[in-house]
Amino acid sequence: MEMSENFLLRVAEGLLLEVMENTNDALAEAEQLKNRSNDKSSGFWERAKAISAAQGLINELTTNLRVAYNLCVKVSERNPSAKLENGKTAKQIQSAVCFQFGLINTLQRRFAQAVEYYEESLALVPDQSTYFYLGLCLTQFKGFFSNKTADAIVAFQKCIEIDPTTDFAVKAGMELARLGKL
Repeated sequence: MEMSENFLLRVAEGLLLEVMENTNDALAEAEQLKNRSNDKSSGFWERAKAISAAQGLINELTTNLRVAYNLCVKVSERNPSAKLENGKTAKQIQSAVCFQFGLINTLQRRFAQAVEYYEESLALVPDQSTYFYLGLCLTQFKGFFSNKTADAIVAFQKCIEIDPTTDFAVKAGMELARLGKL
């Protein structure tokens, strides 16, 4: 059965919104489960079950994001100009999906993966919040072999250029000030 592009986009957006609503709660719950797994007073099996449950929550979020991403790709291939009633395109939803992937990886402190997702999101649709979070992740790469501070500064500057009146711009400015670049 062939579904319309509009229907596929509505499903993709629904999955994305569901993930957005549940990301912070699921990651907080996963962190609590992980902490319980580190509790030495718990038995091995209790810790193993807690780790498995935490990873299960994160896997559920990422599975939903993969499905939404693939639906957007499918729509883009069939009809690049397809839009929802609210005007959102497959490219915009796909960009938001990549941002969520980046956010989940950021919250898990997997900064290299987060940077890849943020960059993919920005390649689809430049967005102020994405530039901000990209900058935050890039500041985590400090050391002898890997220092991305210059790239972080550029990301924060682009964040501010988009609209200097927003909270994200102020936060980016605060990061630039901390880096001695204001």
